[in-house]
Amino acid sequence: MNSLSVARQTGTTILFAHPYSLDAKGFYFDSYEDYTRQAARCRDRLGHHVEEFEIQFIDGDDGELFRALEVGQSQLEAWFDDVEPLTQDQKAALFYMAEFSGYPLADALNNLNDICLYQGTLLEAATDLFEECYANDIPENVRSYIDYDAFARDLRLGGDMTEFSFKGEVWTCTNSNEV
Repeated sequence: MNSLSVARQTGTTILFAHPYSLDAKGFYFDSYEDYTRQAARCRDRLGHHVEEFEIQFIDGDDGELFRALEVGQSQLEAWFDDVEPLTQDQKAALFYMAEFSGYPLADALNNLNDICLYQGTLLEAATDLFEECYANDIPENVRSYIDYDAFARDLRLGGDMTEFSFKGEVWTCTNSNEV
């Protein structure tokens, strides 16, 4: 059984190193060690060592994050060592930083704890924020008149909160202006 079949069965990320040299064959890999081992052996038809590859995401759970981070050959070690072990919440934060704030991988990893995420819609996050901060100051008989949709819209338009989708789930960054 080859490494591609094993990786597919275990749910591991499978990548492909596509050589820029048209005379060389690419290879599949599922770890940084596997990549370095195969890259060291990669030769073109004249026997010259191939050094540059386009890295393509083939299979796994983190394709959306991989594409957002624009992982290339120079970030492979960080991808396997620093990104893959992250929790789902941390991966969502990393995705937000790359996709919406334009952070490159290294900077996003360094600032990962600066993101405040809420798993749910912007309306749900805004409603919880309002209830937490202001509800105690509002009499019970007036609360039914609060327009949570308008409050959520103002937070979105002001750039305070941003709703996004990651891996089929809805998330809200609750400190968008600070990122």
